[in-house]
Amino acid sequence: MALENRAISGVRAKLFIGSTEVGFATGVSVTENIAQTPVELLGEINVVEYEPVGRTVSMTASVVRLKKSALRDLGLWPSGGTIDVLAFGAGNSIDATLIDVGDSDNQVFARVKGLKPESLSWRVDRAGVSTVDCTFRAIQLFEEAEA
Repeated sequence: MALENRAISGVRAKLFIGSTEVGFATGVSVTENIAQTPVELLGEINVVEYEPVGRTVSMTASVVRLKKSALRDLGLWPSGGTIDVLAFGAGNSIDATLIDVGDSDNQVFARVKGLKPESLSWRVDRAGVSTVDCTFRAIQLFEEAEA
């Protein structure tokens, strides 16, 4: 069966990193955490209030490999030794855009700013579909209205 005729079900997102189209993605998850610290008052047993002290964002996705191009080949994942990995992405922001391909307008439903690669693994399922599971840390999440 030719690759162009292969049916892939359950995929509704298309992933772009910067201006590079990475491909279709399934199992996309973006998490934004706002760290809260308790405000405590001397002589009061209960916490008075919580104040935000930081925000973290992470993104995971299973990218379906259709183009036979690894993320390293696309320049989206570091390779080489220590210096290469430390220098990867320094001085420039790597951003991801997620598009809803199930929507007739191909609407952007999220943009993640300042990606830093964290983990990478790949698998081939019993139907022969090859996916790359990747996790990134990020600076900020913009949802539909903001993206």
